[in-house]
Amino acid sequence: MKYKFPSLSAELKLMKEKPLPYLYEINLHKTKVLIFGLRHTQNPNHTQFELITKKIRDFSPEKVLFEFPDSAQNLFYSKDKEKAIKRIGEIRIISDILPKKVKRIPADNPQKTLLNSGLGNSEDIEILEVLIKSSLICKREGIPIKEFIQEELKKRNKLALFNKTSNYVKKLTGMNLDSVKDAQKIMPTPIDKYCRLNDIMRKFSLKRDEGMINRLIEELKTSKRIIFFVGRNHALRWEKILRNLSKE
Repeated sequence: MKYKFPSLSAELKLMKEKPLPYLYEINLHKTKVLIFGLRHTQNPNHTQFELITKKIRDFSPEKVLFEFPDSAQNLFYSKDKEKAIKRIGEIRIISDILPKKVKRIPADNPQKTLLNSGLGNSEDIEILEVLIKSSLICKREGIPIKEFIQEELKKRNKLALFNKTSNYVKKLTGMNLDSVKDAQKIMPTPIDKYCRLNDIMRKFSLKRDEGMINRLIEELKTSKRIIFFVGRNHALRWEKILRNLSKE
């Protein structure tokens, strides 16, 4: 299904106005849904986990959806909990907070959603996923971008894609990962400067939004109470769409 997402300028305005984390409740087809727009973090002690714990206790979900691909499902039950949390901070929700009886569902499948989107092949999509994560975390936490990209590709057993990633960045930005450490220079915040790479990453992100909303709608059929943990910017994009769907 196609959805009408906010324009980039409207999204940037929402990002400035709305708090982080950002959450809202809606009723969709007789199912009560809590959208929890969180900060993606690799810090298991981030203060947002206190609010997450409270909301899970108060809301009592039957299912919890996550902005994870199917490939991350092995992390849900990893024996090395600390390593899993360092890779995806929200794993702490599963390992330490969520009651065992609650069904947990990876609701983001970028490979399946995007292979026919015209944005590239499976390797291109893998590179875009890494660059989006690099942009978010490196700009926020001041981590050198080349080293972060290398480590992220290594975690995915895709280190062989580093040269292709570097060439991709240079083609779209004119910058070399070997000489620029600051992610902000390679992927500037859209409100500061237009960037072709940011434009492609946004298109990629919107396609993922379509897939995740569709997955949420599918899960409504078999549950009365759902929480969806997703990055705050996704939650902002979805709110008007979901509120309109709740009126149908």
